[in-house]
Amino acid sequence: QPIEIFPNPCHLLLNIKTKYDMQFPYCVCIRDLEGKIVYFNSQNVSQISLRDLKKGVYVLELLTLNITIKKLLLKNTNKKCKSMALRCCKRGYKPIKQIS
Repeated sequence: QPIEIFPNPCHLLLNIKTKYDMQFPYCVCIRDLEGKIVYFNSQNVSQISLRDLKKGVYVLELLTLNITIKKLLLKNTNKKCKSMALRCCKRGYKPIKQIS
């Protein structure tokens, strides 16, 4: 995996670790499932506060000059959110770790 996000599901603080120890420039974008951008940062970051996000399922995008990596992100999830996350996985989004 080129990036790792943890913990996932997350409550307040999300950590981002890149395979290359953040030595390349990237942007971080978080979208809700309707595609609306709810977070954007054009600086390399290793931690994001999710305090202002509502409970639910999101897509985290890490954007570099050459590639875009998408990861499924769960915030304060419940059974309904996990079910929605599994449907997203079937559409091509991959979670960082197994959803139980």
